Amino acid sequence: MEEAAKQLPEQDRLQIPRSFYHDYQIELNLTCGHRQLFLTDGGLLGVGAIDTQVGDEVWVLAGMSTPVELRTAPSGNYLFLGEAYVHGAMHGELADGVVEANLDNILLE
Repeated sequence: MEEAAKQLPEQDRLQIPRSFYHDYQIELNLTCGHRQLFLTDGGLLGVGAIDTQVGDEVWVLAGMSTPVELRTAPSGNYLFLGEAYVHGAMHGELADGVVEANLDNILLE
C-alpha cells in the first residue's frame, strides 16, 4: 500500500512518521478487531481486512451498503475479503454517475 502513496503528488501525501503509524496500527487492532489501514491507488484512506495486500481491490457490490475488498483468485474469479471503511466512499460517492451499462458481473469464491 505504501507504493500507492508514492504515486500521489507530494502535497497530497500524508506526512506521518512511521513510529506514529505503528502505534496507530496497534490501537486500531485493539479497537477494530485486527483490521489494517490501506491507501487506494486513488488516494483514499481505508480500513479493511488484516490480510489486505497490494493489488486487492475495493468494490461496491449491488445490494451492499458498504464497500468490500476483493482479491483476484487464480481462477479469475474473486475472493471476498470482507467489508471495508473507505473515507470518502461511504455515502454512495463511488456510484455517482454510474449507469447500468458500466456494471460488471463477477463470480465470488
